[in-house]
Amino acid sequence: MDSDTLLTFLTVHRRGGISSAAKALHRSQPAISRRIALLEQELGVPLFERIAGRTMLSDAGRVMVPYAERAVAAAQDAENAIRALARPNSGPVALAVVSTLAGGRLSTILKRFAAEHPEVELSLRTATSAEVSDLTRRGEATIGLRYDRDRSRDLDCELLFAERLQVVCALDHPRAGRRIAKLAELRGERWIAFPAVPGRREITASHVFALFQTTGSVKSTGRRSTA
Repeated sequence: MDSDTLLTFLTVHRRGGISSAAKALHRSQPAISRRIALLEQELGVPLFERIAGRTMLSDAGRVMVPYAERAVAAAQDAENAIRALARPNSGPVALAVVSTLAGGRLSTILKRFAAEHPEVELSLRTATSAEVSDLTRRGEATIGLRYDRDRSRDLDCELLFAERLQVVCALDHPRAGRRIAKLAELRGERWIAFPAVPGRREITASHVFALFQTTGSVKSTGRRSTA
């Protein structure tokens, strides 16, 4: 059962008979009849019935129609997508981005890209940094935007920009309004970070935690939610 056979079945249904379908598909009537006969033989049921001189769908044929339509549409979409790849500046581009990076700056860039490359089908999904790498590695994302560099040999990483880290606290905190010169000055403070989720390492929290560990400002307790 291939898409061409299903298209033949749909054309016979829509045109109301073998003769009209043959004209629409520019094929001979015997060729159309043979296609339908082979499809019915494969399915083991008749798809059409002759009623009062008219070619009508059988019960099995009516059930078949929506599935055939989806299959033919999917085959056409696949063909169009492959043909689009042959044209310059066209085709699908899947982007995986850490959610906190999918802000106004990225939206502006994507809008400009879409305007300059209208034939590119751009899709966007958010994920954690580790998931961005996995999606790119599996080919589910064409490009990934994440925090920190992934040093895996099977990925090509390029540093795009750096973000400044800032310490924030409540207005009534003793250190509010004061400049912090060294992380070591913050030893003993309580910190809030992303909660630890089994099997999903949060690279940003791990990176910040590691910075404090290198200065001896915190001790590792196996928990990432506070430090």
